[in-house]
Amino acid sequence: GSGLTYFAQSHGEGLFASRLTHAGAILIPPTFLNFIMSFLNMQKMRKRLILSAYAIGVTLELANLTPLLIRDVLRLSLNYYGTPGFLYLGFVLFFFITVLYCLLLLYQTYSISSGKRKLQIKYLLIASVIGYGGGTVDFLPIFGVDIYAIGNPLNIVFVSIVSYAIFVHKLLDI
Repeated sequence: GSGLTYFAQSHGEGLFASRLTHAGAILIPPTFLNFIMSFLNMQKMRKRLILSAYAIGVTLELANLTPLLIRDVLRLSLNYYGTPGFLYLGFVLFFFITVLYCLLLLYQTYSISSGKRKLQIKYLLIASVIGYGGGTVDFLPIFGVDIYAIGNPLNIVFVSIVSYAIFVHKLLDI
């Protein structure tokens, strides 16, 4: 979806691409929460929280089909960007609160861990801070700030660090 916003030739194509981009982004908070809870062996304790996050995600996915999430698009220097609808700020808050909560859980577990587990959590925490830290910039064009979305290239850094941790430090027991 993100790539399509660069190649969109019309307003309608730009709107479709922006909503497609958000369809994927909406799933990031609940799936990241589910992954972190599973990784930290907390999924049974926090089952309601995970289900609530998915329920919010499904609600936002339905809203994404309407102007409630992405009202329209505007053309900035590089591509089309969505303009926020009534529920967009709620999506941004859901995104950041969920990600910050996951990072906090990782940090707390890192603080009390040792050995191989501590090293695995460290790599996942560093990768997540870089990936999500860069990804925060991707929200600015939606609010009219004409800036290149650096989150996409930083996702490569995230994937590289996690891959290194998987292969060298047996992250995820692979």
